[in-house]
Amino acid sequence: METYIYIYIYIYIYIYKINKSIKHTHTHTHTCTHTIKETKHRYK
Repeated sequence: METYIYIYIYIYIYIYKINKSIKHTHTHTHTCTHTIKETKHRYK
């Protein structure tokens, strides 16, 4: 029974880490597109 608890915790941590990295890349991409838009606006 305790093994299942450990497996569950492990999976939870794994999913949590994946979610964090996904959010990180998402914000990074957003900043990039924002900067590109700003640059285009500036050199119009």
